[in-house]
Amino acid sequence: MARSRPLAVRLRRAQRYAQDIRLPPSTDKKPARRLKLDEFLRRDEEKPKNIPIPRIRGMTVAYHKGKPYTVKVEGQKVYLPNVVFRLMRNYTSPGQPYNPWQATFRISKNLTKTDIRGYLMAVYGVQTTYIRTDNYRAELARNPAQTADKDPSIASYKRAVVGLVEPFYYPLRLEDMEPERRERREAEIEEKLQAKMYRELLTVNIQNQKLEMIMPKSWSRSRYWTTEARHGRGNIMRRVAEQRMRRETLVAHQVDKWRQQRAAGESISVTAPRKRGAQSPVTPEKSSVPNVVNTQK
Repeated sequence: MARSRPLAVRLRRAQRYAQDIRLPPSTDKKPARRLKLDEFLRRDEEKPKNIPIPRIRGMTVAYHKGKPYTVKVEGQKVYLPNVVFRLMRNYTSPGQPYNPWQATFRISKNLTKTDIRGYLMAVYGVQTTYIRTDNYRAELARNPAQTADKDPSIASYKRAVVGLVEPFYYPLRLEDMEPERRERREAEIEEKLQAKMYRELLTVNIQNQKLEMIMPKSWSRSRYWTTEARHGRGNIMRRVAEQRMRRETLVAHQVDKWRQQRAAGESISVTAPRKRGAQSPVTPEKSSVPNVVNTQK
């Protein structure tokens, strides 16, 4: 390939850096050109060129023949960093007041303390006194029935605890509200997020999962079961004993009630129970068989 190139091209490329100063021609020409344009030297009356220029923000109205006809945005676009700072509530121990002199953020793992300080100051104008960071690594949920590990429900992140120069109170904290406003706020949260209903459904699902784990193997194939799961012979005997105890307690309570009525001289009446499936007999106008049995002697 090198031999197929023209001779002039090969000579030019061979002589590209063949100079005494051992620099490319472009590098050699830049200082001379800048010196010729007087960029290195600055007169006393001239303003320095490396001073920070304040940004111009806002909008101006352009007029034509005394009438406004367009709106012009002054300044230039400012592109913010492509990172996300998630503001979290500070961890507060039970019975301790909320600390407004620090803030907690969840950030990306590749950000450093210098990045955090610069971002908060440049974007939000927040001055910081100290920064403490720690990494959270999500736990891998291992399922023996599956060969692969389950993806974590919470991704790994970095937590940054930042000290503030000015206090900041987290908005809409239920602990700081009055009772009436707290009730309205809880009702609003329940209406929008349905947190209580979600907790109840989560509790029911956990109970169903526990019952499904202790179900017999013959029942475990059907996931849409509605009957109560029998846990074994011991649990069945325990339920039978509980039913017998409730029945005996009810009978003893009724007997004590009858004894008190008999001691007070009151009449005790017991209605005869009806048999299942039997039709109610036609009651004659005058019947010699009483429907009420009197047990008083």
